[in-house]
Amino acid sequence: MTGQRIPPPQAILTTSDNRTHTIAGNLAANFPHGWHSGTLLGSILQDAGVFATFRFASGLPYTQIENGGQGIEGPGNGFGLSGITTASLNSSTMPWIKDVDLRVTKGFRVMGKDLSVFADVRNLFNFTNLVNIFAETGDVVNAQYEANLVGPQITLLQSDAGSLWLNNVPLTINGVTKTYTGVDLRNCSLYQYGSGGTKGAPDCLALRQAEARYGDGNMIFDSNEINTAYNAWYEAGHGPWTLYDSGINLRLGFEFTF
Repeated sequence: MTGQRIPPPQAILTTSDNRTHTIAGNLAANFPHGWHSGTLLGSILQDAGVFATFRFASGLPYTQIENGGQGIEGPGNGFGLSGITTASLNSSTMPWIKDVDLRVTKGFRVMGKDLSVFADVRNLFNFTNLVNIFAETGDVVNAQYEANLVGPQITLLQSDAGSLWLNNVPLTINGVTKTYTGVDLRNCSLYQYGSGGTKGAPDCLALRQAEARYGDGNMIFDSNEINTAYNAWYEAGHGPWTLYDSGINLRLGFEFTF
C-alpha cells in the first residue's frame, strides 16, 4: 500500500564448506654436509633433513535427516534436500580432524655417487579422523540402511534356492537332529538354473564355500549363517571403517644419483 518494496525474509545459514577453525603449519630442518664435522652428532645429522606438516581443523557441517534407510552421508548432504530434515540446515558438525606428517631424509656418498634415503610417515600419531557420517543417524552405523540392503539379498537367495529352501525342517546331520531354516546345499545338481543358464550348480558350489566360512561346514546354509555372511558383506562396503580416513602409513625409499 505504501508502494515500497519489502525485502523477502532472509536467514544466514552455514555453508557446507565452512570450517570454524583451522590451525596448520610446517617445520623444516636441514643439516648440510660438514655440519659439526668431527662430532658424533655431526656424523649422524649431516646431509639429513626433517620436514613436518601439521593440520588441526574443526569439522564440516552437515544436516541431519529422517532415517529412511537410504544410507545418505554427510557432510555436504545437499543442505538436507535429500531427505526430511530433523534439525536446522547444516546445524550438525563433524568432529575435529588432526593430522601430522613427517618426512626424514639422509644423504650418503656411495662409490663417488649420491644416495639419498627417506622415510615418509603420513598420520604420524595414527589419529582417528572421521570424514563421513550417516546423516540419517548422526553416527557411523545405520541399522535401517543395512536392513534395506541385506533384506532383498536374502529374499533373492530364497527365491534362487527354490525347492532347496528349508523352512523349519528337522534334519539329522552327523547324528544330531535340528530344525533348519535356510538352503540345503548337499546336492548341487538340484539347485535350479536361471534364465540363460545362470545360477544353478556354480552358485550352489559358491554358497557351499560361504557356508563353510561363516558356518559349520555341514552344507546346510542356515538362517544364522546367512545373516552372518550378509552382515560381513555389508560391513565390507558400508561398515564404520569406510567412514574414517586412513591411519598411520609409512613409505620407505631411496634415490641414487649417477
